[in-house]
Amino acid sequence: MPGGLKVSDIHSWLSALISDRKYISKNKIAFLFCLLIAIFLWLLTTLSGIFESERTINLSFENIPEGLVAAEPFPQSIIVSTTGTGLDLLMSTFRIQEDAIRVDVGQFGKSGRIEKKHLLLLLKNQVGGNEQFKLIQPDSLVLRMDSLVMNRLAVLTEGKITIPPNFGFTDDIRSNPDTIEARGPKATLGSLKSVYIQPLELDGRKDSKTAVTQRLQLPELFSVSFSDSVVSVSATIEEFTESSLKVPVQIVDLPKGVMVEVFPESVSVIFNVPLSRYHEIDPSNFSVLADFNNQTVSSNRKIRLELKYWPGEVQQARLQNEFADYIIFEKK
Repeated sequence: MPGGLKVSDIHSWLSALISDRKYISKNKIAFLFCLLIAIFLWLLTTLSGIFESERTINLSFENIPEGLVAAEPFPQSIIVSTTGTGLDLLMSTFRIQEDAIRVDVGQFGKSGRIEKKHLLLLLKNQVGGNEQFKLIQPDSLVLRMDSLVMNRLAVLTEGKITIPPNFGFTDDIRSNPDTIEARGPKATLGSLKSVYIQPLELDGRKDSKTAVTQRLQLPELFSVSFSDSVVSVSATIEEFTESSLKVPVQIVDLPKGVMVEVFPESVSVIFNVPLSRYHEIDPSNFSVLADFNNQTVSSNRKIRLELKYWPGEVQQARLQNEFADYIIFEKK
């Protein structure tokens, strides 16, 4: 023990104190006894007086009528003024638990209105005792409820999906499940057709092709429950590389009686392609048009080229040069 004091030393000191008549006498014991009685009588007299105190009492709700659901959060507490003897107020403090006041919503019908007299009756029945309650705030409760409906919603991703540099998607982003069942207030679900989940960042791997799955939490909507608490979002990402091919220019919609030659006859198409498909892409997969449908044909003019078609697996396909020269010949 601190300072080298031992339990045996304390025991010896107390024994000597009790046995030594110099420290404790019968008169002192009598004095202490009378003092305790006086304190008890003072407390009894004080607690017999009338007091008023203000307190916050929490509420909990149960038994919502069938077919209804809370349309907005119910009140969490009420403030009351309590009048009674000090002893009554002290005892009621011990009787009231955090969620002691339980409100049976079904007793008050679909209107959800609980008048002051009903609140006071709940307090009296559940708190008990002889104290008197005077409601301060709120004077009554209005529990706003709505019809409970069920709706099937499409699961969609929202916002930009971040993937590593030089990677791209090689198929559609999929949600599993792609639809979920939602139950909640009609005002919330009546016109709702889909629910959006925020995507997370998708990490690339050292492999050239990677299937990535993220389990994402659904958004929280008041009084709405979902048939699935989490949704898996999956996608296949693959490393891409830039490539280019010379693609012949096709002349379409020429006016009658003229012939046209376009220079150059082939133009470069630049695109990003998955590494696994790099050697499978050829010029026949692309279509570059010189469309004279809305072009005024005259000598020494240029025409805008159009990249009309490209394979679905390539990305960011574009022409290196968007214009070509052409020469007009008369048909013989």
